[in-house]
Amino acid sequence: MQSIQTKTAPTSVPEGSVLTRARCNVCRETYYLVLDVVQFTEWSGPNSRHIQEVFPTMSAGDRELILSSTCESCFDAMFSEEDDEEF
Repeated sequence: MQSIQTKTAPTSVPEGSVLTRARCNVCRETYYLVLDVVQFTEWSGPNSRHIQEVFPTMSAGDRELILSSTCESCFDAMFSEEDDEEF
């Protein structure tokens, strides 16, 4: 199952899915992600695996949002090459 990201809470969640909410620590925007419950348990359970192994089709931005509570736009702004200084 592909993750579904939205800025508004869905009114229903498909069977076999879990709704997660993540708030970006930078811009404070709230995001909702609908994830497969089996994959979510594999990642967050007692014998967890790396998020990129459990959610291989999820975008890097969505994985970062779940891991660090930083949305893709803010992550990109924080680590843009334009801000890098020459040493």
